Parts: sequence; structure tokens; C-alpha cells
Amino acid sequence: MPSESEKAEAKAAREAAWWDRWWAADYSWEGLAKLDAKGEPEKPWVGWSVTQNDELIETTNAPVVARAASLQDYFRWDPTKQHFRTPAELRSANLLCKSKDQPTFHIFHLPQRYQGSEQTWKHELEADKWAALEKELALLLGHGAASVPQDHPDHSPADRRTQLQGAILRTFPRPSSARQHHESESEASHPAALHLVANQAAFLSDCDASKLEFGSQTDFKDACFFAAVDFREAQFFGGGASFWAAQFLGGIVDFVRARFSGGDTYFTNALFFGESTKFDGADFSGGSADFLNAEFAGEETSFANTIFSSGNVSFRNAHIACDHIDFHDAIFSGGSVSFRDAHIACDQIDFQCAIFSGGSVDFSYAQFLGEAADFSNAQFGNEGSSAAVSFAFDEARFRHRFAAVQTQFFGPTSFRGAQFEGAALFGDAQQSGELSEPVQLGAHFHDATSFRGATFKSLADFARCQFPDRAENRNAAFEGARFFESVDFKGVERLPLSAFQGALLDKGILIGPEHPNCSRHFEDALNDARLAAERDELTKSESSYDPRNDADFENRFTDARLAALEGGCRVLKHAMAQVSDRQREQAFFNMEMRARSRRPSTSWTIRFLTGAYGRFSDYGGAVFSPMLTSTVLAAMFTLVFFVVTIAFGSTSTPELIDGLAVEFSSVAEARPAQWNGVPAPEAKPIIRLLIDTNLPVHHAFSNSIHLAARNMLGPLGHLFPGETPFAYAGNGGRFWFNAVLGLLSFFQTIPSLILLFLSGLALRRKFQIS
Repeated sequence: MPSESEKAEAKAAREAAWWDRWWAADYSWEGLAKLDAKGEPEKPWVGWSVTQNDELIETTNAPVVARAASLQDYFRWDPTKQHFRTPAELRSANLLCKSKDQPTFHIFHLPQRYQGSEQTWKHELEADKWAALEKELALLLGHGAASVPQDHPDHSPADRRTQLQGAILRTFPRPSSARQHHESESEASHPAALHLVANQAAFLSDCDASKLEFGSQTDFKDACFFAAVDFREAQFFGGGASFWAAQFLGGIVDFVRARFSGGDTYFTNALFFGESTKFDGADFSGGSADFLNAEFAGEETSFANTIFSSGNVSFRNAHIACDHIDFHDAIFSGGSVSFRDAHIACDQIDFQCAIFSGGSVDFSYAQFLGEAADFSNAQFGNEGSSAAVSFAFDEARFRHRFAAVQTQFFGPTSFRGAQFEGAALFGDAQQSGELSEPVQLGAHFHDATSFRGATFKSLADFARCQFPDRAENRNAAFEGARFFESVDFKGVERLPLSAFQGALLDKGILIGPEHPNCSRHFEDALNDARLAAERDELTKSESSYDPRNDADFENRFTDARLAALEGGCRVLKHAMAQVSDRQREQAFFNMEMRARSRRPSTSWTIRFLTGAYGRFSDYGGAVFSPMLTSTVLAAMFTLVFFVVTIAFGSTSTPELIDGLAVEFSSVAEARPAQWNGVPAPEAKPIIRLLIDTNLPVHHAFSNSIHLAARNMLGPLGHLFPGETPFAYAGNGGRFWFNAVLGLLSFFQTIPSLILLFLSGLALRRKFQIS
């Protein structure tokens, strides 16, 4: 924010520049009648003409030979006697001022000093000669009447307003005959309203226009107010009000509860360099309100409780450099609102509880350079707002803290490329207060939301925020956004998984203990993606649909919707890995894999392998499921080995199944020492079918179990007790048997090893072993 000395220098420069423009316009007596190259008055009295007989007549009724009236004719005209006064009459009435070696001026246009720095009596605000000026002013104000002036068109209606262009006045014209409105209708009579055009006029001391009524289009274009200005409760009802390029250079500028109901209001290029500027409670109900390129300085600029209920509102490229800018509880219910390219260098920037319910709102490229920009509890749009209504903060810069806690965004909202150099508080994770006080929720984004390419250089707080229900309105919402510090999503009921696609989380993300619930959260997100894809298909089926005109085409349809979900889960997985939160890392990896397996563009082999990965090990998250699967696999291969043994034993290697015909019906019979002459291996507890019984187990079956168990344990199989399986059969005829057995063992060992690895990996993650 500029220093006091810088403000003083800027104010002096603006004042000097205004006087330069005033002198260039030439408001001398001769300058009032000066003609342009076409022979028309440079300063016309619009709608009036002067006949050859020196009579005043409305232009619409004037003969062809009549000339257009100029401002000199206006000041020559005596509205009481209805004739033009001669220069001698004007001098005798002290209305023409002549100084040696200086041009002649009408008393209204005499400056405070000539260009040679010689002072005039107007330099003294208490000079006696002001009385003659104000007497003439009262006469002119009393004859001012309603009109609808236009800018020099042929046959324009006569401008009956009081013509004060270029006048240098002590104070604001407030004749006793001008009507004032009062607190109650019973007070005083109501004479005619004020009708003024005071372009490039100067007001040297405090101006009191409070409660005045302006019954026509009111013009103060490039007017200069050198002291305090009071338009409190003034009413501009007869037409628009133009303060285009007006300068307010001193004291308080007060438009509190002023009402602009007659038409458009222009403060375009206006300069507010006073102590403070107040529009609190003002009502702009007649049309647009334009503060384009306006500049505000001083201690405070306030639009608190101001109502903009008709037409567009523009603060585009406005420069606001004061201690405090206040739009608290302001209501923008008319048309669109633009703060595009605004430069706001105030310590406190307050838009709390403001309501933007009329049209689109544009803060794109705005610079918020103060200590805090607070939009908390503001409302953008209404429920059911038109799809054409949007809210943009694209490329906006927030130098310090930004807050939008409990703010409602009812339409498409964009913070694309926005720069948050301080804390960005869309929620408030660290709330303090009594337990009886309700918890403040975060911002609620109801429609399409985008932070694409935004930069968060400090804490980003989205605690308890609510994001759009529809997947297409939140997919890739943070794509390309970079969070240099932690981002807080604690308390978010439905974590917007697909919103994180392409986000850059340098220091991870904070989420509540309830996240992620793989089953519920993923199924909800998956269902949202499917519904979005169905809506995409409906859009595509419309006869008017043309993909070349669809800016969102690459994000549509099933594959793209699921790709956003997959990408978002991947980003969250990496964020959990950064903080060594292995369980949540695994959970988001689970979701990532499930989303990938459902994408139409995923090949069938990847789908099959991914499906198997999920079914048998829950994508590496289950400890016992792979072990159980491996056990089932071992049981299956036990039967396979036994069948192979029978096949080989019935042909070339009978010793493999020697003794198999022995009946097993007698469990009380002692175990034989031999099976058809072949010594029976000692029964081991691990291969006993029935514990604590004498039921015999054939060596072919026991060796099949033994081999399958060894294969199941992979490298650990050598720790398994007992001799090498099928060693009892000797070497005769075993080549092909061993070859087949080895091949089968390979097909068991590989998946068993994988399953064993997955169990170990899951166990490691369960206990956070880094």
C-alpha cells in the first residue's frame, strides 16, 4: 500500500492534471462561443438555437437560418426577462470579469488563479464577490427543468437543465427552492427537483448535497471536488448519474444510502482521494453501476450493505489502495459483476456475507495484495442458477490470507491458475469455541469446480468442504494444481477422489480417519463415474451435438471418467507414501487398480491379471487370503501329483503304487510292516489323515502331500521334514515321471512364491515396517 507522502504526491499530480485539462478546454467568455471546423459550437447549449433576430428557440422549431446556441448564449440569456443580455449589462451586473492582460471570464468560470499564477478573488472563499455569483446561480437553478439531453444529435430535445459546465464554484448548488426529501412524508412541501449538468466543474469547499433529489440525467463528468462531499440519501431518480472521471480530492466522500434509480450510474475513471469513501447502504436500482478504472485511496472504502439490484456492476481494472475495503453484506442481484484486473492493495478486504445472485461474477486476474481477503459466508448464485452463470477467479493473485469458509458456490466455479501466496482457507480445520457453538463448515461447491494450474504456497485448508455430487463437475478439479505445503481435507464427508487427478502434493494430504473406506467410497465414486458416462452418451445422442464444439470432449465417456478416478487415486496413493502411511497407501492403490481394470481401454490381459491380483490378494492388502489361496492350490496339486503317480505306477513304475489295493476299512488293524514286499515309510504326524488313529496312509499319497507342501513354501521347502518325495521308488523308469513332476512343480511353485510374497508384503504394510 502506498505511503502517505506517495498519496499526497499522487493527489497533487491529479489536481494539477485536472487544471491542465480545464485550461485546455478554454472556458473563457470567448471560448464559450468558439466554433469547431464545421461551424458548430464546441460547447453547445443542446437543443436550442438563436435566430437572426437574436431570439432563443428550440432547435426542433428553429428556421433553417438559425444558428446553434452555445454556452455563451446560455449565460447571456436572462430567464426572467426572456431576452439576451448585452456584454455591458453583464458587466454592470458583475457577471463578466476582466483583468489586465488576461482573458475575460463569466463569473462562474473565473478560476482561482490565472495561468500566470496571478490569483483572483476566488482564491479567498470568504470574498464578498461570491454573493453575486451565488445570486445568479440561484436564478439559474430556479429555472432549471427536467429534460432528456442527448449528445449533439440533430433535432435533439432541448436541454433545460442548469448548465454549469466548467464552473468554478465555492460549494455545491443547493438553493432553497430545490426539493429535499425527508424522513417522513409529513415534513415540508416538495418543490421541484434539481436538474444539473456540471461537467468539468470545480467545487472548492465542502459540498452538501444530502437528501437532494435529482430529477433529470445528472452529469458531473470530469468534475473536481476539492473538499468533503456529502450526497447522503440523495436520490437520482429522473435519469442516470454520471461521475465519469470525476475527482474527489479531499475529506470524506459520502454516498451513504444514496439511491440511484433513474438509470445507469457511471463512476468510470473516477478518483476517490479523500479521507474515506462511503457507499454504505446505497441502492443502485436504476441500471448498471460502472466503476471501471476507478481509483480509491484514503483510510477506508466501504460498500457495506450496498444493493446493486439492476444491471451489471463493474469494478474492472479498479485500483483500491486504502486501509480497508468493505463489501460486507453487499447484494449484487442485478446482472453480472466484474472485478477483472482489479488491483486491491488494502490491509483488509472484506466480502463477508456478500451475495452475488444476479449473474456471472468475474475476479479473473484480480490482485489481492492486502493482509487478508475474506469471502467467508458469501453466496455466489442461487440454487437452480442458470448454467450460463459462472464464477471466475482465474489467474487471480492472493498475496496473503484468503478465506471462503462456509461460502456457497451455486454455479460453475473456477480458480484456474490462481496464486495463493498465503493460507488458502476454504475450510477451517482448527476451530475453537464452546461445544454449544455449531461447527463451521467449509465452502460448498455445487457445480463444476476447477483449480487447474492453481498454486498454493502455504497451507491449503479444505476441511469440511463439500464438492459437487456429479463426477463430471469435480473430475480433475485440481489437475496441475501444486500444493507446496500440506493440504487439509479433514472432515470432508465425500472425498472427491477423481478431483485429484494430476494434482501435485509436495508435502502430502491430511484426511480424516474415516478415509478411505475402500468398499463404500470407491463404489460411490465408481457409480458417479458410470452415471456421468451415461449423461455423456445422452449428450452425444442429441442431434445438435458436435464434438468439435465440445470443450469437454476429451473428458467425456466411460474411459475418461474412469481415468480421472484412477488418476486421482494414484495421486492420493503417492501422497500417503510421502508420509509413510502404508495402510492408506495400500487402500488408494486398491482403488487405483479397480478403476484401471474397469476402463474399456485396458487390454484383456491386464484386466485378467489385475482381476486375479485383486481376487487372490486384495491388490496386496490381504495377509491371509494369499496364504489360503496357496493352501488350496497345494491341495489341488496334491491330487494332481497323486493322479500322475497312479498313471505312471499302472504302466512303467508299478512300485510307485505297490500296496494300494490294501483295504482301509479296518482302522483297528495294525499298520503292516511291508506293502507287497516294499518297506512302508514311517508315518509322520504331518501326513497322518486321522490323528491318534492307526489308519494307514499309502506312501504315494503321503509323498504327493509332501511334494505339494514343499512347492507351496518355495525356497523354504528344504526346511520341510522328511526325505525327498518319491525317493522310495528307486531309479528305475523314473525319468519321465520326474520330468512331469518337475513341470507340475514349476507351475505350482511360481504362483505360490507370488502369493507368499504378497502375504509378506501385506504383513509389512499392516505393521508399517518401512
